[in-house]
Amino acid sequence: AIRLDPKNSNAYYLRGVAWTQKPDLKRAIEDFSKRIQLQPRDVGGFFYRGHCWLGIREYSKAIKDYDEAIRLAPTYALAFVERGMTHLEMKNREAAFKDFDEAVRLDPKSGALEVRGKSHADLNEYEKAINDFSEAIRIEPMKADLFVLRATLWAEKSEFAKAIKDLNAAIRLNDQEPECLAPMALILATCKDANFRDGKKAVELARKACELSAWKNSNFVSILATAYAEAGDFDAAVKWQQKALDDESYASGKMGDNARKRLQLFKEKKPYRD
Repeated sequence: AIRLDPKNSNAYYLRGVAWTQKPDLKRAIEDFSKRIQLQPRDVGGFFYRGHCWLGIREYSKAIKDYDEAIRLAPTYALAFVERGMTHLEMKNREAAFKDFDEAVRLDPKSGALEVRGKSHADLNEYEKAINDFSEAIRIEPMKADLFVLRATLWAEKSEFAKAIKDLNAAIRLNDQEPECLAPMALILATCKDANFRDGKKAVELARKACELSAWKNSNFVSILATAYAEAGDFDAAVKWQQKALDDESYASGKMGDNARKRLQLFKEKKPYRD
């Protein structure tokens, strides 16, 4: 279409969106820039180009494009969300939360509550994060991932009954989602309160998470190892923990350091407690 009509702005836009899925963000930027050249008041062109600049960490350029998208469409909540995310990357916390607040005001279903909640959690502001996730759940009670996010914070606060309740809700909503199953397995395997541990159930859930992810998620494999240790099968625990560590990308990071410590525990026939 572009070859036949080099001024077909819609074709540039659609091809740009396709490049974001590849992803090839630099080519996407070229197409969105052409779209903007042909349609200088196109909100989508500025928004998506800003999204691409954010993706390649050109934060100042992203902010400039989000500014223009918001100038053209002052009620575009998602532009506020992504501009806020960019401000966070630039360590501009006050500006980031101002944008998140505005996005929540404009459209609570824009994802702003979830993003703001995650941002609070990253800053160890657990109560604020829980409040955001709770409000997001009130608005969209069928989103399993929101329950998982809140459960993670309950666990951080050692409120394990609440964490398990939220994870049960997530699993009821989507029992084929490994991201719902694995966190439950981890709590059941590692909880410092023995009243909440259940090694057999942890193994069942962790194995299903591994199967659903085609055994490609080394963190889930590590959780399976930890579950076997809680169940008293230390040979299986050592086997699967070593299997996780065979993944170089997993073994080379902080998670790998922790996994090696757990492996040593399992070799000593000791379970892991979080």
